Amino acid sequence: MGAIRTGVFSFVLVFTTSVASPSAIAQTRQFLDAPIVKSQLRVRWNPPLKTMQWAADGDGTFRAFPADALFLTKTSIYVAYNHLNPLSMQATVTTSAVADPSFTNIATLLNSIMNVVNAVVPGVPAAAATAANQAPPPPGPAVVAVQVCPDPGTDIGNFRADLDAVSPANVAKAVTAWPGSIDTAFTSGLTGPQSVAAGAKVINDFATTIDGHLSEAKKHWGIITACATTATDPNKRAIYLAFSLYDPNPRIQQITSLKTAVTSLADSLLKQFGTADQWTGPNSTDYVISAEVAPTFAVMQNVTAKVVNLTLKVDPNTSALSTEQQAAGSTTFGVRKYSTLTTEIGVGAVFGSIRVPTYGTSTNGAGQMIVAKKADTSPSLNAAVLANFVCRCGTGLLVPMVQVGALASKNLPSILVGGGVRLFGLGKGDIALGGGAMVAWYQDLKKLKVGDVISGTNDITSDLGFISSPKIGGYVTIQYKF
Repeated sequence: MGAIRTGVFSFVLVFTTSVASPSAIAQTRQFLDAPIVKSQLRVRWNPPLKTMQWAADGDGTFRAFPADALFLTKTSIYVAYNHLNPLSMQATVTTSAVADPSFTNIATLLNSIMNVVNAVVPGVPAAAATAANQAPPPPGPAVVAVQVCPDPGTDIGNFRADLDAVSPANVAKAVTAWPGSIDTAFTSGLTGPQSVAAGAKVINDFATTIDGHLSEAKKHWGIITACATTATDPNKRAIYLAFSLYDPNPRIQQITSLKTAVTSLADSLLKQFGTADQWTGPNSTDYVISAEVAPTFAVMQNVTAKVVNLTLKVDPNTSALSTEQQAAGSTTFGVRKYSTLTTEIGVGAVFGSIRVPTYGTSTNGAGQMIVAKKADTSPSLNAAVLANFVCRCGTGLLVPMVQVGALASKNLPSILVGGGVRLFGLGKGDIALGGGAMVAWYQDLKKLKVGDVISGTNDITSDLGFISSPKIGGYVTIQYKF
């Protein structure tokens, strides 16, 4: 006589060829080890090591970013650059939102559980300033009411000295020292706004110096042009007249443009970097370079920080200011919402402790075919989706976890709920050991009962249906990634 097998689970063993994908396993360990940032992540570029470094909140120790760096926050954070010198460096941050791996894993688990439900009840539903090219023309020669012209050599020498004081070489020498003034202020213990203000003062002082030489040059030029017509000594008048044929307007215009650019640079520094609320961290020396980075349980943030070295340049002919930029380095890291548990999904082979009835046919004393109870079959093997909720309870090799699984079997759809331990770093693979309760549904006779007369096995098959109240059993799991 034939037997109808409805599914048998005599012992639970879950053995997987993959606990999760390698990236998922890396994410689990990464999440468990990830530092918690309360409010700010401080970054900086280390030129000797040529690497980006980080420190969390008030920690004074900076470390290199590891590959695929991850940070956790309970609320939100800002990214700030440590000791940012805007005259020598530019730092920027960009962010992008991506699905959080834990949220994705939970969604996968819920889909698997819904498959179980559907099996039982189908159908359930900046920049630095540059010289201006359109500076106003210099004023005309100074009006000299009574001009004494004792020495054309002295007057011409004074005029040249004022122009030479703001020569491209002298300007470049002064400009080169500007970034150092901010670094020196930081080193002396000043805050970020104070250090920037110190740099702006040096720049403004230089603008004042330029203005002084420019005024003196215009005054001396007025004397030269006046003496070209009023000098009583004809020899001196001839010298004055010969030199007055030189047109100083282009050079004076360049110096005027330089002064405008220098003043604009100082103003820009104070406006963009001189406000106290833009700085944070120990002694307000970290400049905030990002908007608020606020991950959620569903969405994490990928953050990219880039650093560009700035060099102030002075044109060797016009003294015009410009900037040269060169990429220093960058780093990308993730920011996830803090939680005590993180999830990983695995697919395993499941055996269960629930014994499922099996029916066949027999004959009664009258020779009629009847329903007969048969011995339970051997355990069957089915694929189940298992989610390990690994606890952030330590950093050792053995980490506790909660486990939820779904077995979308045609014969025995089940939901698994239990706990266990997660083992990391065991050679090539990782192991999870777990156990708990199995809530399962199986098919049983609805109207027929053992001993009822039937015409054939089709009568048994057509009478089978899922039980309305699930059976509860136990299970154990062994998950291993080869």
